[in-house]
Amino acid sequence: GPSYLAKHFLGHREQGAHWALQTWISGGVEWQFHHHRLQASIGLLHYCNAGLATPNQGYNIPLVIGVGYQFG
Repeated sequence: GPSYLAKHFLGHREQGAHWALQTWISGGVEWQFHHHRLQASIGLLHYCNAGLATPNQGYNIPLVIGVGYQFG
């Protein structure tokens, strides 16, 4: 979905605008214990401006790890 990047650069890669599209691909597991849930996930995050601005040197964040705990 749409996202706002604070800077045009990430390392030496450049986006032509602050607005970009974010794509998140991940997989994970969830365990339930009575009224509590524990979640773990691993994924890939990609930002690009879909050619709407120049340059369009998309950013890939190859390893995103998520952990969640829900109670109640």
